[in-house]
Amino acid sequence: MQTAQKNIVDRVVRLEKSVLGCLAEFCSLGSAKELDGVIAAGLAADQFTTSDHCRIFRAMVELRNEGK
Repeated sequence: MQTAQKNIVDRVVRLEKSVLGCLAEFCSLGSAKELDGVIAAGLAADQFTTSDHCRIFRAMVELRNEGK
């Protein structure tokens, strides 16, 4: 993989971690409005680039749907 492409991939992965971290932080503080907002805006698990990030987001959505 070329260096420029690897840098882009690395940045995307870091960005995804940040998004998931922010959503987890808001939810842990008792406010899931942000998670509801990104779900309503169309963010879906299959838009994440790594399988781990997909699983984490799916789990967050599932827990939110269960009211947890």
